[in-house]
Amino acid sequence: MNFDFTADQLELRDSIRGYLDDHWASRQLRAAVDGPGLPDALWDGLAALGLTTVLVPEEHGGLGLTLTDASLLFETFGETLTPAVVTETLLASDVIARFGSAAQKTELLPAIAAGKLKLALALQDDAISFDPAAITATAVRNGNGWRLDGHKPMVPFGHLVDRALVAARVDGALGLFVCDPAAAGVTIAARALVDPTSRMSSLDFHQVALPGDALLGQADGGAAAYAMRTAAAAAAAQLTGIAGRSLAMTLDYAKQRKQFGRAIGSFQAIKHKLADMMVSYETSRSGVYYAHWALAQQDPGQAQAVSMAKAYASDMARAVVNESVHIHGGIGFTWEYDLHFFLKRAKVLEYSAGDAGWHREQYARAMIDG
Repeated sequence: MNFDFTADQLELRDSIRGYLDDHWASRQLRAAVDGPGLPDALWDGLAALGLTTVLVPEEHGGLGLTLTDASLLFETFGETLTPAVVTETLLASDVIARFGSAAQKTELLPAIAAGKLKLALALQDDAISFDPAAITATAVRNGNGWRLDGHKPMVPFGHLVDRALVAARVDGALGLFVCDPAAAGVTIAARALVDPTSRMSSLDFHQVALPGDALLGQADGGAAAYAMRTAAAAAAAQLTGIAGRSLAMTLDYAKQRKQFGRAIGSFQAIKHKLADMMVSYETSRSGVYYAHWALAQQDPGQAQAVSMAKAYASDMARAVVNESVHIHGGIGFTWEYDLHFFLKRAKVLEYSAGDAGWHREQYARAMIDG
């Protein structure tokens, strides 16, 4: 059986990667460090390429592809350190396409496909916990609408998005609500991160009035759970892409850097390190692709597949990028080399959407429960 991606899937990935390599290389990335984190030209260019249409159904102006196709793109976003708002918008479009009402899809999906809306997932209430049980934000009926209250401490590009998908409790169950961050009662504050190329905001909701059709699907936890799983899978894919680019940079360096008259890559100790890094990287790719396939197919084991992928990718990326820094020696963490950007982005993603320990616990619990 052939488990490889199709020529069309690989061509889509290569076209996006080529654009990012040309328009989001080291020079542009460094120039954006002191700015809002997402140049308008980059977003407009990606939208013009059709990236924002990928997970939007054809009847709403999109390509109608699945998370299986998008897994290659998420991996590419890690390789290129693409701003997180791009990933978040793709994930949100998929959640809306799956759980939104006909009216919500008609209102939001064509605008997303056209690149006119940027979105973010505002899920966890606790900056260090991804457990749905820790979500305490509430949405209560208020006449024909809703009143939203709560605190979301870590929302990617919360200062820049046009809509946020907010997880909140409705009579104990979890619902997912479409909210405009510019609405009255929403307070946005920037959060400092170890990664200077990332942007994170806290969003506070105080008696925010939402229309009656703000709820995606039903308040049965389904939409919120799916959003959490896709966020974890996408983070795993980006961690894998980060590890892949770090490994490639280290291989090039090991071929050029010489000690005792020989390239350091010719020494057995370095060869073994590089081989171990490659094996763990390729293993992570397999897990990531399977997790996205399971989500796309609504496989009964999707939660376990995602937890396996995120747990492994978190540990793998940390080990591979740290080893890359070691092989580079003292220059590996200097500002002049790009490697430190990958190390810092990997650290942010390692703890995004649940760290390795949390996902191992979920998988272990599923095994024990049968």
